[in-house]
Amino acid sequence: MVRTGVAGLVVALALVAASSCGPRASSRSAPAGSQVPGTLTPSPPKTSLASATPTGGPATFFSVGTGTLSALSVYDWDGHLIGHGTSAVPLECCTVVQSPDGAVLEVGTSTGAVVLGRFGNLVQNLTGPLVGGVWAEDDVHSCVIDQDGRDSAEGNLYVVGPGSQSRKVATLSGFGPHEGTGVLICNVAGNFALVATNFIGTVEALIKIRLSDGTTVWEQKAGASTAACFPSQVISQGGTYEASGSTGQGVVCDLATGRVVARLQGEPLAISWAGHVVIESLSTPPNSFSLEAVDWRTGTVLWRNQSASERNGLVPEVQAQDEPNADAIALTTVPNPGADFSQDLAELWLIRPGYAAFELSSQAEPGVL
Repeated sequence: MVRTGVAGLVVALALVAASSCGPRASSRSAPAGSQVPGTLTPSPPKTSLASATPTGGPATFFSVGTGTLSALSVYDWDGHLIGHGTSAVPLECCTVVQSPDGAVLEVGTSTGAVVLGRFGNLVQNLTGPLVGGVWAEDDVHSCVIDQDGRDSAEGNLYVVGPGSQSRKVATLSGFGPHEGTGVLICNVAGNFALVATNFIGTVEALIKIRLSDGTTVWEQKAGASTAACFPSQVISQGGTYEASGSTGQGVVCDLATGRVVARLQGEPLAISWAGHVVIESLSTPPNSFSLEAVDWRTGTVLWRNQSASERNGLVPEVQAQDEPNADAIALTTVPNPGADFSQDLAELWLIRPGYAAFELSSQAEPGVL
């Protein structure tokens, strides 16, 4: 699901706005207008939100073992295990979104959300109305859309920063029965957010908004767009590429121009931050599926995976986290799901251009990455 962060996200992004799976709670809020309209506050030195502890260190990602839900294993993007930690709250499927550098995690709970440090220590309990946001590339700010009311057709886009500061950016439409609008990319340095409106699971509009003044930079709408990749299925967090397709074929496009830059053999499920590596689902008649990671610039297949279940008709799914400003992807996939999913074991893979794919764990908790 979206980081919706992964996420980061994904890390790589499946475009599912207003989803109940993978809540991205960013509730460090103050009244709108607490900053000067039309300006952006420069990012301070990176700190772990509510604390004054510098995040520092290399970018990381994490996993938890099946059945533990609180025992974190933290890896750098070379695949090295840099340490273990114990989470202050359970880390269950689709409730965790980490910042791009992995220094902090936001975890949805039954009563709200919390911010945890890299190794699971409690940093902050989140309260307030702003939920469902996406981390900015600076690991400090986030972008959040808050619907005006349960029956309202409008919502407001906010930039939320450290010290409980928030600023209203723009008012957006795109809410209603079976319809929702959510943030895909938040880029404070680049001064933009990319938001998507979904109707019954299909993207009907993509909008790029300037964060400093709320101006719409460009908009793609279903029925009006002639881009080969619209509606998008995944968009790189760098904001450069999008991809779409089916299990038989797909395309990668330049997000700004809609120009096709590559063709795929399958349906894109995830895309790296820089946008050059795509995880795709392939179909072989009559009813067999597999997963593949491809660097579309060279056509190099970086990883292939097919379980017995996928060989016999199971449509594969992945949960992915992408390395910031690069093309590495960490992902989990469940090779042999059970009837109730409670005992499922996920494989955790690290995929990088120029290196052999590496399986970090065969007993990871599905959907927690």
